[in-house]
Amino acid sequence: MLVVLQSHRKKFELTEDQIQELREIFDLFDDESTGDINISQLRLRKGTFRDETKKTMRFSEFMEEMRKKMSERDTHDEMLKAFK
Repeated sequence: MLVVLQSHRKKFELTEDQIQELREIFDLFDDESTGDINISQLRLRKGTFRDETKKTMRFSEFMEEMRKKMSERDTHDEMLKAFK
């Protein structure tokens, strides 16, 4: 018998405080106030962002990528709690 499990997990949403924190981080790297940051300045691990070919990133893209990363962390934390 084959059992298929489907995830009905709600999309991870950022709080207003988290969005504000991400804006502050983004603005630190947007030192010329262009609305873009140079991805290479972030000094993140390879594979952190989905599109490795891009050189710059807008705040909306940065926020979406960070939301995805934060949701992955949340899932991991929840799994650890479940097995304690």
